[in-house]
Amino acid sequence: MTSQASAPLIPLVLWPRELLEASPEIAALAFAHSLHRYAKRLNPEKAKRFHLRARGTCAGCGYTLVGLPVEATNMVRCPECGAETEVDSSLGELVADEAGRMRFKPLPPRKSWWQRVMTPCRRRVLKRSAIACAVLIFGVLPASWGGYEVFLINQAAQAAKGRPGVEGMIALMESHQPKGLNPNAPNAAELLGEAGDLLEQIKQSVERRGFQSSSGKTVYGDLTLVYSISRPFGEPDDLEVQLLGIAGGLEILQKSEEAGLFSQLDEVAKSRRVVEPINQAGEELLTSMMMSGSSERNFARLCAARMHLAQIHGDEDEFINAFEASLATVRVAAHRPTLLGGLVAAAMEMTTYERLQNLLATNPSEACLIGLEAAMARQSERPPVTMVIDGERLAVLDAFGWFFSEPGRVRLGRYSEEVRIFSRRGILEMRPLGTYSENVAAIDEIFTEFHKAAEHDPSERPAVDETLYEKHNLALIKLSVPAISKSVQSFDQATMTRRGARVCLALARYRAAHGGYPPSLTSLEPTYLTAMPHDPWSGKPFGYRRIDPASDEFGRGYLLYTVGADMKDDGGVEAGYRFSALTSTGAVAATMVNGQKTGADFVINTPVPGPSLETINEARAVQGGPVPMVR
Repeated sequence: MTSQASAPLIPLVLWPRELLEASPEIAALAFAHSLHRYAKRLNPEKAKRFHLRARGTCAGCGYTLVGLPVEATNMVRCPECGAETEVDSSLGELVADEAGRMRFKPLPPRKSWWQRVMTPCRRRVLKRSAIACAVLIFGVLPASWGGYEVFLINQAAQAAKGRPGVEGMIALMESHQPKGLNPNAPNAAELLGEAGDLLEQIKQSVERRGFQSSSGKTVYGDLTLVYSISRPFGEPDDLEVQLLGIAGGLEILQKSEEAGLFSQLDEVAKSRRVVEPINQAGEELLTSMMMSGSSERNFARLCAARMHLAQIHGDEDEFINAFEASLATVRVAAHRPTLLGGLVAAAMEMTTYERLQNLLATNPSEACLIGLEAAMARQSERPPVTMVIDGERLAVLDAFGWFFSEPGRVRLGRYSEEVRIFSRRGILEMRPLGTYSENVAAIDEIFTEFHKAAEHDPSERPAVDETLYEKHNLALIKLSVPAISKSVQSFDQATMTRRGARVCLALARYRAAHGGYPPSLTSLEPTYLTAMPHDPWSGKPFGYRRIDPASDEFGRGYLLYTVGADMKDDGGVEAGYRFSALTSTGAVAATMVNGQKTGADFVINTPVPGPSLETINEARAVQGGPVPMVR
């Protein structure tokens, strides 16, 4: 991006560095100058003069003729061989001695070294150069540097004034609270933060102690292992290590219930107001916003473990409570006005609905299904996706305002030490820092483009200019502004999962009432769905077809699917990695069906099994004693 007319002059102290970076161009100019000088030697007139000066020797014998007397016929005779050489007076070859006699001297008289070096032309050049250097040092340099300092001071004041700060972020969150809500109502974010500190203490107390396997390895408790078939980080995939990890997770659950955390989550679910408290830990807002968010992730794992245990034990009431508590933590995370908060909420929401799909595969009672729908309705108050994009923009603007508010941070442009601290090799070397105004204009254009895109489903989304980052060729823009397109893609997946869950609950209620699934989704309206949710990628109802449970590995009676990023209905065929159908390039989801290459869809009602009841009981036994089942 070229500098605008209002941009300051480059400080003169940077000129040597600029010259070093331009060394190839300087070398090319020097080579061209050398060629020019060599070409001048090939000038015919120059060559002629050089040849005439060589006439100071006899052409016959090579005897020197310099200083010999010249006859009246302008001829000089060689004393050695008698050969005569004509003298050309027009070339200055005749010189009179003290007695007035003409002698042959084709070469000019020898000058002193100072006369040879300091020619009249060079003396004129040196005089002019000295005057120019004096003007540059005592006039241009102070004036340009002083003007640049004035610009930096004014830019710093503008940057400090343009910082949104904590107040701007709070105002954004307040603008997305439910209408008519009392500002003094209980704040779900604060309640969850208080409970999160206690949960972290419980987790650390269990993890610090650890469990010893028979081979002497220390295994730490992990809530993820309670509901997900995986292995602890860095540990071999053997049964004993798995069981000890599950046992530690069960202990965390037990202590959490004893500490009253489950009741605190119920209070969070009842609190409609969500305003994230911001404790500014650094000079700029972005650092503070990045430090928050661990409470929601911890409680999401806690609720997922609760839901899995409730499912395998057949406790529908506990599943509903854990399900709503999980959605409440998702709602709190979704109100955090940063892309990180939105991404955390999206990941937590997909995990929550995975647990729901596992429950629906067990054919729960109609009362349970109605309770789950009611829980979803109560936790549906959430801001639009565009809020996190707007919040991220405020955080980035605040960070840039903080950076440019101190002239010393940007005085040397991209060569400033503070810029190099944040640089990655090969990124900032060839990119200018730009002015504060240029960076703000780039931030506004980038975020405005993606704000417009996030307002629509993928099926209706306007094309986004993916060259925006390259268009604004500024160092900190490339380094600090996140890749928003990937985040929007994750938000699309969470939206699809949420809408699909509503349809799956309606299908389960239809089956509970009629003993089977409907022939099409239109049968769900208006009894089970007042309005049919649409597939974000097709803009139409989700794909649906009934299947034989006996032929399905999960015993499903239907497939509910989205066409995915390729926006092509492939009949619910999934790829090996099912989430590849949701990536921005639908081609990566290609799979083989009956020997034919085809596209792939994403099936929403695919269960994600967790540890069985037998495995959970084995974990309790390995721990050394029974751990009470959480409700």
